[in-house]
Amino acid sequence: MGKDEIIERLRGRNFAEISGAEVSQLCDEISKVTGAKKPQQIQMKRLMVENFYNDFKDKGGQESSAPAAGGKPRGGGSLGFGSAPAAPPSGSGLNEAALNTADDIVAAIAKAQGAPLAANDVTVLAAAIAKVEGKRAPQPLGQKRVFVDDFYAS
Repeated sequence: MGKDEIIERLRGRNFAEISGAEVSQLCDEISKVTGAKKPQQIQMKRLMVENFYNDFKDKGGQESSAPAAGGKPRGGGSLGFGSAPAAPPSGSGLNEAALNTADDIVAAIAKAQGAPLAANDVTVLAAAIAKVEGKRAPQPLGQKRVFVDDFYAS
């Protein structure tokens, strides 16, 4: 099962009403698609499914995430995820080695001028932020997006 099939299976459903067995199966599929480690606890599995859906529901085959790259940070929603409009990824091909300071990272985010960043760029930015701040970057793409948003907003 691919990303698009998972999204279609979840579209219009209440995540709280999905059976535990189905949540586990969806987590297996999401892990295959994203490479993310499958959580052990059912609450974390449900969160993984919801994060995946929120990250990719409007992307229609694009491998992108939508952090707030400019303007006001996006946030809110039931789990603190913004509802960013679908748009093509910036695809700037950021290089983590070139992001050595907080100013370099902020400049790279601002360069997108408010457009959603590609998933690969979000991953590179999260790793660079973690290195600069001496923190560990989150693994799920949705959490990386929030990590980058929070850094940019601060």
